[in-house]
Amino acid sequence: MLAAGDPGSAGEAYNVHDDDLPTASAYLREYKKRVKRIRSVSLPYFVTRMLARSLEAYHRRSQGQLPAILTPYKVASAGRATGSATQSCTPWVATIGCNAGCDGETFEYFATTRCQEA
Repeated sequence: MLAAGDPGSAGEAYNVHDDDLPTASAYLREYKKRVKRIRSVSLPYFVTRMLARSLEAYHRRSQGQLPAILTPYKVASAGRATGSATQSCTPWVATIGCNAGCDGETFEYFATTRCQEA
């Protein structure tokens, strides 16, 4: 990005949005193929919401014995696409989208480092 090399942009915040994001299932599929086979279970959205509601109710009844790590709010914010259209104030266009970068570089890094075993 040009802003990263500009001394006048120090201390400023920039929101970069990529419209070419892979789905979670596509990302996981590529990870399993290129890095390491891992076990995973895919749950439908409505099942995950029901599970979150149940866990939240148990969290309240047990007075916090089980941490509220999965809440309906977290499921709603992470489980569905936002559907917001990108509105750009500048003519900036990503030269490499996430799908292109994730085709090899990211998974190559994961495969060569042992961070996935920690």
